[in-house]
Amino acid sequence: MSTTPLLPTQLLEVLSRSNRATAIYTTNDIIIEWANDAMLAFWHRDKSIIGLPLAEGVPELKGQPFIGILQNVLKTGTDSIGEGIAAELAVKGKLQTFYFDYEYRAIKNDAGQPYCILHTATDVTEKILNRHALKKARELEEAQKRALVESEQNLRLVILQAPIAIAIFRGPTYIVETVNARALELWGRTETEVMRKPILEAMPELEGQGIKALLDEVYHGGKSFSFTELPVKLTRQEKVEDTFINFVYEPLYDANNAINGLITIGTEVTDQVNARRELETARENLKLSIDAAEMGTFDMDIKKGTMYWDDRCRELFGISNHNEVNYEKDFVGGLHPDDRNRIINIIDNQVMVQAISNGDYDVEYRTVGAEDGKTRWVRAKGKVYFEDDGTPRRFIGAVLDITEQKHDEQRKNDFIGMVSHELKTPLTSLSAYVQIMQLKAQNDDYKAMPDTLDKANIQVKRMSTMINGFLNMSRLESGKILLEKQIFDLVGLIADTIAETMPASLSHHITFAPCTAIIINADRVKIGSVISNVLSNAVKYSPKEKSIHVACQKINGMAQVSITDQGIGIDQQDTQKLFDRYYRVENPNHKHISGFGIGLYLSAEIINRHNGKIWVESKLGRGSTFYFRLPLG
Repeated sequence: MSTTPLLPTQLLEVLSRSNRATAIYTTNDIIIEWANDAMLAFWHRDKSIIGLPLAEGVPELKGQPFIGILQNVLKTGTDSIGEGIAAELAVKGKLQTFYFDYEYRAIKNDAGQPYCILHTATDVTEKILNRHALKKARELEEAQKRALVESEQNLRLVILQAPIAIAIFRGPTYIVETVNARALELWGRTETEVMRKPILEAMPELEGQGIKALLDEVYHGGKSFSFTELPVKLTRQEKVEDTFINFVYEPLYDANNAINGLITIGTEVTDQVNARRELETARENLKLSIDAAEMGTFDMDIKKGTMYWDDRCRELFGISNHNEVNYEKDFVGGLHPDDRNRIINIIDNQVMVQAISNGDYDVEYRTVGAEDGKTRWVRAKGKVYFEDDGTPRRFIGAVLDITEQKHDEQRKNDFIGMVSHELKTPLTSLSAYVQIMQLKAQNDDYKAMPDTLDKANIQVKRMSTMINGFLNMSRLESGKILLEKQIFDLVGLIADTIAETMPASLSHHITFAPCTAIIINADRVKIGSVISNVLSNAVKYSPKEKSIHVACQKINGMAQVSITDQGIGIDQQDTQKLFDRYYRVENPNHKHISGFGIGLYLSAEIINRHNGKIWVESKLGRGSTFYFRLPLG
């Protein structure tokens, strides 16, 4: 047999979207290489039969002529076409007869040799059954011409025994003359409620639904009608139900070939329609959920060695094109070198072994973008499906970007380590001062006692400031921090804050160019903490003996405060994140400087809650100026 590839992926995609049932077979064993959803629905199977011989995937076809016909088509290259052919198929374990129009087309290579079969089919069961019923009805009508009474009795007998809903209406008011049990079940009525009554009187809910107009077309115009999935409201058990019916209307003739009634044949397909709509809704909801969660999906045919990634999955591996993806090149090649062996080992020795994992797949790993070189953390979760012998057949799943989550975990761990270090330092100093005072407590001449107590107090204040910062942040994020606004002079607050800061920053010179009084309505304590925090940062990040300049002014109905240092400055890329929680500039010059990355975050939140604005202008190596504005009182 030729090993020429069967069909392009694009053609399979088109066929998969076709409403017409389609399948592709290869080899004399009639292997099911591919089948769309419509064909699987005809067989009452799922995609697990893909890759199996037809006799295994649909075993009830054994003993029926179809497999032999397919083998002959593949052998001779001669197509086979059938119309209204009966087939026995299993539905919930029971064989049922269906009728199909089918075509078996031999697909040949360039050498003219058949290498696969394209099978298309149309379910004409209802059409055949309706045709049979109508045929019987017409046969009875012909017999009516010979023996009217006998033919009517026979017709009634056929209708009553028919497996589908059939009724006969007589006269221009459509009086129910004959109705079988299936029709009564469909209508939700008893025989007494409808027999010898006009149908619109027996079933008043049909008024306004266009049914009478259809009946008139048949009775007065002699037209036949058939409808698929016609929506009809029916009252059944005193409850109005939305139903879907496949209907056929045919005129009936008397011995003089004049229309004297009509026959209606119907099959309710409400469950099928609702199931299809629910499936469509479920698929749409799944797609919306995947899109909303920004998840990527993958689908790997292990036997064929083909793999599908959606756009989001490609993005997580740094791929922007829509070229075919490959397991080794794109997946394995896209794994971070430090994760590659671990993930390959998990897939090969666990996920692909049914006895070990049952095909369950749940891992975290890093990818390195093929085009952008960007490192991303992802979580992948999926499932491998196996053949009956345990051979892996299909691998599907989803991937989720957890890069930010991993960064948060790292920041949390860094923060915990930083807190431990920062709290340990003042506690160690405080413990040392206490021990000194204990040793010297008996000496009345210990003149250094006040200085030691001052140093201990500084360490206590340092810890208190840190703890208050954490408490304020917690209150802020839980919405429990309150602004206690009052009218006050901002210039006076700045001067007071500088005076409090000066003793702790003797190595720096702080200048303040005061302006006229600036009256604002704000929380004095919290605005003071903002000024104090920015001043403290200016001292920390400036070399000794440098000046720090503070200024204030009124601009466009706002009070503006600026604090300028001559320090090490901030890189432009860091200024965008400077007011984020826990953010600290990654710079070798900053490693010796303590801090948690919450001071400026709290300052920004306080200013924002006052409907103000805070920002920074800085040049690396030349210092920074922090600004904030507040509405005037």
